[in-house]
Amino acid sequence: MGNSLPVKVSGRWKHLIVCPDRGLFHGLTSVLAEVTPGSSFVDLKVYPARRALTDAVNKEQPNLCFLDVGSSWDSAVTLINDLNSINSAIPVVAIDKGNDPDVILRSLRQGASEFLFQPFVLEQVGAALDQHSGLQSGFSDPAAQP
Repeated sequence: MGNSLPVKVSGRWKHLIVCPDRGLFHGLTSVLAEVTPGSSFVDLKVYPARRALTDAVNKEQPNLCFLDVGSSWDSAVTLINDLNSINSAIPVVAIDKGNDPDVILRSLRQGASEFLFQPFVLEQVGAALDQHSGLQSGFSDPAAQP
């Protein structure tokens, strides 16, 4: 009997999603619902000021941040720096509509731990989450299924 979901990452996930681009947001959350069923997220529709970000982090205690770097590069960089100052244990996964090598490299240099682009693929999102879960084998590749 096979698993109905080809990719599932276990663990207690609470995602902070900062994504003014609602199309990008919906694409990501639809994949997250399959990869981490039952997980919760905090949806910030705008890049928050540092105080609002601090309040959200302290209140919600997310363990991973997905950050839209395409809507405003400067705001995204500020948020990465602010989040690292508030709680450096929260990894930032940069997200964008495309896979421009310059944007990917700049995002990683600024402190993002991963970069994902649309269309979001279950295996890539699962692998990114698995990297931050501390699990050795929580990610499964559907191609490896019998």
